[in-house]
Amino acid sequence: MTFFVFFKVLLYEWKQSTQQISQIQERIHEIREVVEDMGSIYVEVFELWEQGLTEAESAAVLKKIPPNTVKSRRNKIRRVVRERLGVSFPPKKRK
Repeated sequence: MTFFVFFKVLLYEWKQSTQQISQIQERIHEIREVVEDMGSIYVEVFELWEQGLTEAESAAVLKKIPPNTVKSRRNKIRRVVRERLGVSFPPKKRK
């Protein structure tokens, strides 16, 4: 493989990656808009979730709500985002 061919392949892969990143950023923006429409209490939980905090860690940061409330708000965020963005729910797992 010549350097020129290698360079063309590399450039093509870079363009594909850039397009995928752009699509992901656009989707994140759509999700954020939905959450912002839900209200500030959900935005707080969402931002901590984005940072990778667990439910217990998020509750500790917020100090005013228990972990179960954080879990409930995350579930509502999932449900509302799926409804508004047209994403179907995955089938429930059987225990």
